[in-house]
Amino acid sequence: MNRAIDRLKDEQARLRAERKRVAKELKNASKRKTRLRKRARQLSNEDLLAVLIMRRSDTQSVEPAATEDAASTRTRVNADDAGED
Repeated sequence: MNRAIDRLKDEQARLRAERKRVAKELKNASKRKTRLRKRARQLSNEDLLAVLIMRRSDTQSVEPAATEDAASTRTRVNADDAGED
């Protein structure tokens, strides 16, 4: 009986610690969101345009590499299929 009570107390302590950790993470995420929104409101139209341009250039530089990988994979697969005949 004492073991069961001790086990339940341990579980209760663990759950309390988990709840405290989750509450802390939620509070931090909320603060982070508030800070980001405040900073975003301070950006000028030129700043926003610069961000969009940077994002576009980043996605364009990533896309060719992804298509090259896909093309090389298709080439290897087609070569393997040809060898099976």
